Amino acid sequence: MGDDDARAEIDAHIELLVDELVAAGHPLEQARREARERFGDPVAWHRRTHRTDPRRSGMTTTMMTRFLQDFRFALRSFRRSPGFAVMAVLTLTVALAGNTALFSVLDSAVLQALPFPDSDRLVFIDGVHRTAEGEARRMASVPEFRDWRERARTVESVVATAGATLTLAAGAESERVPGEMVSEGYFELLGGEAALGRTFSPDEYTAIGGPLVAVLGHDLWERAFGADRSVVGRTVTLDERTVEVIGVMEEGFGGVNLGSDLWLPLPALTLNASADIFESRGSRFLPVLGRLAPGSDLEQAQSEFESIALQLQQEFPGANEDRFARLTGFREGYLDTTGDLLWVLFGAGLLLVVIAGANVANLLLVRAHARTREITVRRAVGADSARIVGQLLTESLTLAAVGGALGLVGAQQLLRVALPLVPEGVLPAYAEPAISLRAFGFTLVVLLVVGVLSGLTPAMASARRDLAGALRSGRGSVGRGNRAQKAFVVTQMGLALLLLVGAGLLTRSLRAQLAIDPGLEVQGLHALRVSPPLDRYPDPASLRLYADEIRLRVAEVPGVGAVTLSSDVPFRGGSSGSYAMRPDDVETLIRVHRHSVDPGFFDLLGVEVLAGRVFQSSDDADAPGVVVVSRAFVERVFPEDPAPAAAVGRQVWAGNPNDPDNLAEIVGVVDNVRFRNLTQSMLDGPNSPDLFYALAQVPARTHEVTFAVDGDEAAAIAGARRAVQSFDPSTPPFALASLSDLYLGQTAMPRLAAVLMGAFSLLALSLAAVGIYGVLSFTVHQRASEIALRRALGAEGTDVARRVVVDAVRLAGLGVVIGGVAAFLAGDLLESLLFQVQAGDPVTLVLTGAALLAVAAVAAAVPALRAARREPAEVLRRE
Repeated sequence: MGDDDARAEIDAHIELLVDELVAAGHPLEQARREARERFGDPVAWHRRTHRTDPRRSGMTTTMMTRFLQDFRFALRSFRRSPGFAVMAVLTLTVALAGNTALFSVLDSAVLQALPFPDSDRLVFIDGVHRTAEGEARRMASVPEFRDWRERARTVESVVATAGATLTLAAGAESERVPGEMVSEGYFELLGGEAALGRTFSPDEYTAIGGPLVAVLGHDLWERAFGADRSVVGRTVTLDERTVEVIGVMEEGFGGVNLGSDLWLPLPALTLNASADIFESRGSRFLPVLGRLAPGSDLEQAQSEFESIALQLQQEFPGANEDRFARLTGFREGYLDTTGDLLWVLFGAGLLLVVIAGANVANLLLVRAHARTREITVRRAVGADSARIVGQLLTESLTLAAVGGALGLVGAQQLLRVALPLVPEGVLPAYAEPAISLRAFGFTLVVLLVVGVLSGLTPAMASARRDLAGALRSGRGSVGRGNRAQKAFVVTQMGLALLLLVGAGLLTRSLRAQLAIDPGLEVQGLHALRVSPPLDRYPDPASLRLYADEIRLRVAEVPGVGAVTLSSDVPFRGGSSGSYAMRPDDVETLIRVHRHSVDPGFFDLLGVEVLAGRVFQSSDDADAPGVVVVSRAFVERVFPEDPAPAAAVGRQVWAGNPNDPDNLAEIVGVVDNVRFRNLTQSMLDGPNSPDLFYALAQVPARTHEVTFAVDGDEAAAIAGARRAVQSFDPSTPPFALASLSDLYLGQTAMPRLAAVLMGAFSLLALSLAAVGIYGVLSFTVHQRASEIALRRALGAEGTDVARRVVVDAVRLAGLGVVIGGVAAFLAGDLLESLLFQVQAGDPVTLVLTGAALLAVAAVAAAVPALRAARREPAEVLRRE
């Protein structure tokens, strides 16, 4: 292109801009100044076109030079349209911040390696009680653990561990320390090594009743012993027993519980239990773990343990009836349903990014149409289609880069604010979400994909416009761009429906859980735990004395109301499984939950008495054995006459029928209480039988002290703690919790899922509404002449508005159909997170679809009213 031609094209482009500004109402001189300011220096433009013409210079511009030119041009372009740039960047920032934060959580909890060697081959081995109604998890007894270890070939290094909170006496102060009692091979399996001293010898793992030894955790060593290296070989006091310290573990090792501070060999179970526990098949309290043997996989190991379970059922038909084992990989065991939730939320975050990208693509399409004359002139002065596409892609990538950078900052702040709000126990202890290099790389990949895909369609549409037609009309062909916009809107609507359905299902599931009647009152109640040591309180009489004194002292605290002691409280675990039998059928064993409670328990917790009475002070150690049972107990044990009143006065064997002390009279029937879990039970079904002993007749080794607060809550709680420890300073209270918090903890996971999915779906719905508003506004603008002509020929404004709204609903309807099909196909992904709601729930699909159509109609209202109110004569005159 010659100099004269290039200058003529530049002048023509400036004149086109002047015409546009004059038509928009600017005075001629102001329009000329504005056009030259927008276009830039004509001499610089000429130099660039002259320099890049290969026929004159024989040189080509390098990719980096072109990119820098395009980048600078993009920044100037955004300065001229700040509203567009802010909207696009804000849209991407919100989506990328949420998705990057979720990826960081997913990465730390699911993707990164566990803090154990060969962790992908480590497994948990749980005992399960399996019936036609399903499986209920129970741990292993010591004999069962030994059977598994000796017979398994597909799993090696089978070890057991018993968690325990022990009282460490260090000088005048006592501290409750989380610890584990472990079997041989434990440290080798988990890759733990002693930083000082040693771990346990084979003899120490088997010496029941012998001298006790302990290995300290690194944090405990620093905290309680000041990192004194001479601690190895010294003795400490644990639960009133002298224990020799033989080693200190390396820093960072927290055992399988990830937070243990102390380890003892398995024979240390005698700290709080008799030696009989080593031979009792009914005492199931041991978590068991192991490593898959070389050449074995989880399926083969599960099959082998099924065979072992059948063998044990034949050998021990009473204790092992319906007993099986369930093997679970370590990560799945730590995560439980949290892994499913994180994947679902991460998928929702990706869908939100796609919706945001579609929104930005729509904005770029509208912007590309508004820049038709500019792009046309650039093509006329020699820019080819590839150059135009490169320029527009640079703009979209610049927007994505800015949005990604702000998204990383937003993700970091989001993690800082949100992580403390995540309920305890939802994330595994090893997960420490942070914006890592992997998270940065993930965000980089996402923003590149979003930048390219959101810019590609507008760029291609601009590059393909008819040059001659665009120069004549100033608009160019819009059909392809309009179709692309509608396709983006349909995609947004479909994905928004998918997220809305997920949020709706999780919300309905949460409502179903909250609707469950726990059978008790929890407001204003607090509980703390005490565990008197076996050496000091070795028999039932001493335990009764301890319980009586604790009850009296706590009741005297100002601000404390009623007080009750029990073996366990609802939603905290602790209740154990046992058997009950009818005197006329001792061969039929009925599995039950067993609890020991004092007379005030049922009244304080608001448990309804259906028949008979609850315990009285006269139900002491010298009185005949009595029990209170639940309604589910009566229905299971006496199915021929399940009326609560009919059970009062009947006798049951509450334990081994060979022991006459286990024969007890039912003196009362209470309503069902959800002790173990709000939605499921340790035993057969959510309302498995409960059997309550009088605490004075069957004392508990560990007591839950539950009390009501009538005054200053903080002062009453502190006073209750002091009162407990004042009786016996060597047994400090621990595990303080409000029953309200324990109840809320039962729904922590579904609440988190519903809230996060709801937030994603509302963001998606908002973006979809903005998208459909933008498309219809653009369509109304493009069809201004057609609409004006129809109005001039007699069409009513309401008819025009109706057609605009119908177009919106039609687009949304297509998205609803696509999204509904996708939601139905993806329903299985939510199955593990739902309670009493089916993944393909038609009510949720219909309601969310209707909500989406309504939002689309509302979003269409503004462009519809604008089209209806526009004066035909004014539009036709301007055209």
